[in-house]
Amino acid sequence: MAVVLKHRDKELYIMSVNWADGEVSFTEDVALAKPYKSDWFADTEKSQLVCYAAKPYEKGGLKGDHVSEIPEMIVYFT
Repeated sequence: MAVVLKHRDKELYIMSVNWADGEVSFTEDVALAKPYKSDWFADTEKSQLVCYAAKPYEKGGLKGDHVSEIPEMIVYFT
């Protein structure tokens, strides 16, 4: 069983997070989703992603194709 971050209503998963560049990549394939060691790690990163997704990229926010979807992500067990 793996722990990933998944959109609540869609087959959309976090694939990678590059905190240095503020870039988040997404995938529709659960096999390519970023695995977490436990739900605690996934939930902690989700909280950080939600915080930074609310900011414009020019002011320290995130960039990526589906950044606006981040608040709808949930910790998901595959």
